[in-house]
Amino acid sequence: MKRDISRLVTFATMHSIPICDSETQQFIKEFLISRKPVSCLEIWSAIWFSTIIIASTIEDWRWKLISFEYSYPSYMRACNNIHTLLLTNTILYYHHFSKFDIGKLWKTFDFIFIDGEKGSYLSYYLDLLPYLRNNCILIFDDVLQYTEQVLPLISYLHVTKTQFKIHDLWNGDWLLILETK
Repeated sequence: MKRDISRLVTFATMHSIPICDSETQQFIKEFLISRKPVSCLEIWSAIWFSTIIIASTIEDWRWKLISFEYSYPSYMRACNNIHTLLLTNTILYYHHFSKFDIGKLWKTFDFIFIDGEKGSYLSYYLDLLPYLRNNCILIFDDVLQYTEQVLPLISYLHVTKTQFKIHDLWNGDWLLILETK
């Protein structure tokens, strides 16, 4: 189902809330279509714009997306956005995911999109390790714009010889993409 997200884009623009641009949206959609993940998780998302992109892409496959937000205003906006857009395949949690036993929701995940506090990317990754399936894809957003904050994650991945790639989008944004083995 095609959804009109123009009001959400206008709201984000008026309130200086960063959202993924059209190239990032297209990349995420194409990536999901090529991989068809079953169990999806998203960590933080401001007004949940990327949540809507992910959920609307996977809904035809009857898959669900679990998404966490710990800012109550953002969580409430997300609930409203999800409801308004009639997305029924999304489970929203107002909770800090690292303090929540996500294993009770789903034992493992095969796609995770992370767009939270960039300086916490390493701790997010370490918290998620027990829940990663083989061939799980993790995408960390905005690694160029926040290079200094993301360096602990990149350093850890180098030290542990964990393979990852940086996807350079034409808009100058970089995504860090990691696939578990």
